[in-house]
Amino acid sequence: QSNYIKAVEYGTENPRAFFRLGVLIRRTDDDRRQALSYMRQAVTLAPDNIEYLLGLGELYAELGLNLNARSQYERIRKLDRSNDEAKTRLKALK
Repeated sequence: QSNYIKAVEYGTENPRAFFRLGVLIRRTDDDRRQALSYMRQAVTLAPDNIEYLLGLGELYAELGLNLNARSQYERIRKLDRSNDEAKTRLKALK
């Protein structure tokens, strides 16, 4: 985790560093809001990355931000109509 923190602090533009740091914080520190911040940054840097969109949508759903989660899953469906995971998660939000 510390290497990802260093990368982010030094101003990396690598979306994977932001996403991985968000995932690690979510799993180890249970700081969902901080994880959300990093995952949002990853999606900002790579807006068409389905893995990042799914992760962000899942975190939004965990936080009870269902409209935001729905938005991420709908973006995925626009990018990849055959994405069953996004379709399933959309149905679960209803």
